[in-house]
Amino acid sequence: GIGNMLITAYLKQGDEILRMGVDKTQTSAEFRGMFEIKTTNVPSTLDVGKVTVMVEFTPEPVDVGVPLYRSSSNITDAEIWSSTRVDMIQVGPVDQDGDRKIDLKEDEIEDWIFSFRVLEGATADSSGEPVSYATVWFNLSMGAYTNTTRGITDSRGKITFNFTQKFKDTATGATFVIPDGKEFDNLTIKVTFVGKHYFTSSTRTLPASYWEATSPPPVKVPVAMIIFLSLLLLIILIVSLFFFYRWIEKKRRLKALKRIIKKAADQLETGNPYSAVIFKSYQKLGAHLRRYGFMRRDADTFREFEDAVRTALPIDDRALDTFLDLLEEARYSKHVIGEGHRDKAIGCLRNVEKSLDNIMLDEESALRQMELQDEEFVETEVILKNR
Repeated sequence: GIGNMLITAYLKQGDEILRMGVDKTQTSAEFRGMFEIKTTNVPSTLDVGKVTVMVEFTPEPVDVGVPLYRSSSNITDAEIWSSTRVDMIQVGPVDQDGDRKIDLKEDEIEDWIFSFRVLEGATADSSGEPVSYATVWFNLSMGAYTNTTRGITDSRGKITFNFTQKFKDTATGATFVIPDGKEFDNLTIKVTFVGKHYFTSSTRTLPASYWEATSPPPVKVPVAMIIFLSLLLLIILIVSLFFFYRWIEKKRRLKALKRIIKKAADQLETGNPYSAVIFKSYQKLGAHLRRYGFMRRDADTFREFEDAVRTALPIDDRALDTFLDLLEEARYSKHVIGEGHRDKAIGCLRNVEKSLDNIMLDEESALRQMELQDEEFVETEVILKNR
């Protein structure tokens, strides 16, 4: 071998020629004449595929005489391969305990979603281009068990492995199990792109912990909360019943008042004596007002009666004033009552009856029992004699 000689290497692809570097041949006895030209990058201007490697030896010039060696070159055909990698897009399970291992649980298989992308590019290319329709193997192993799944990347170089049921060993069909006495076991996930023309194969390894299924924690019965809610519901029920009873009592009272007034109007229309009908209605109204607490038992003045009627009858003021004038006239007036008074009294009583109808809801079924009790009330008969 010839030592201490300058060697230059080039790469040629089409019309593109790139200088790779220079070196001198070694001078030691064992490796005399040998050389090595290293390159850290494949130039990004070259494409993946065929390339020509050219090595040239050019003897150094001499000042006197003929050079000892002639120039020489070597041309070799080669191929440029792309650097390929498997990038992880997302993983359904996560590292829950901070040990840099994803945590897989045998009772949450539906959350096992693994997505990856296969990218290729020259060494200098940090982004890479997707490798479409490439074969990728997804392998899970735990102890003696292995499970292998194959898939094809899409047009974007993406592939997803989604597990929806407990995984089983491909060879034996046995389900992955946790060894006795342990709550988890180590599991390894390897995702391998097997390579294709000019693309190197690539493998990504994910350490994982496989946890056994855990029983859900027992549900604690909030005793204090149940007691509080029960008492609250009881209070609400009692208050609701109280106001419902008050409402029913009001309906019952208004129904009874309406019957007294309607009966008086009907009797006047059928020709009953005017004074007797009005005075009897006055007495029945007084008994009704005393019964429901609107008048004292010993009350006897018309002023007290008027105040009680205004409280018990929630009708318009005009109809109420006319009704009270009618009762007062029938009790205290000394003049003769004619047919005109009868017609006026009938109209007044009908207006009061209509006013009561307008403020009462149709709750006949709810009040039926109370009305039956009210029918049993014994009315005091008053007979007027001419003197």
